[in-house]
Amino acid sequence: MSKNHRNNWLKSLLNQNLKPQIELIDEGYKARSSLCDAEVFLIAFYRELGVDLVNGTDGGDGGNGPRTEEWKKNHSLMMKGKKKPPRTEEHRKNLSLGGKGKHSRSIATIYRRTS
Repeated sequence: MSKNHRNNWLKSLLNQNLKPQIELIDEGYKARSSLCDAEVFLIAFYRELGVDLVNGTDGGDGGNGPRTEEWKKNHSLMMKGKKKPPRTEEHRKNLSLGGKGKHSRSIATIYRRTS
């Protein structure tokens, strides 16, 4: 795990045998731009209320958007030679079914500290 505020928080929870509390607070966005706008608004809203969030940014900049050619090249070089575990036809089907429509169901996770 990399060293950042969110990961340190998660490690501290695990060390106390606690789990993070994750709640669905909004859903139904079809366009990525609407999703990003909602994420920015909600992070700002909860911060204004004094909720102790551990989001690393103000939102709207998620990593699921288009990749640059430089990113693709670097990622390709990094992945070369790495073996993937064998997957059965059933496993591939389940992975496919599990991912259908996920991008439009809910906004990106807003992490909230628990006591």
